Amino acid sequence: MIRVNGDNIPHIADETVEQLFVRRGFDPQQQGFAVAINGEVVRRSQWPSVRLQNSDVVDIIGAVQGG
Repeated sequence: MIRVNGDNIPHIADETVEQLFVRRGFDPQQQGFAVAINGEVVRRSQWPSVRLQNSDVVDIIGAVQGG
């Protein structure tokens, strides 16, 4: 299992950050998102190569506009 934004979900072996982003219904090309694994920000350029490990805690954060 991994924890994504507070939800426990199944860990998929060899899944990358980018693949998880797509699995959660996000477009990896869309701007305004940041990803952290275990409290460490992962650069967008690394999303295709960083593989998730069992028990990782992932935060997907999206910027919102308002006023």
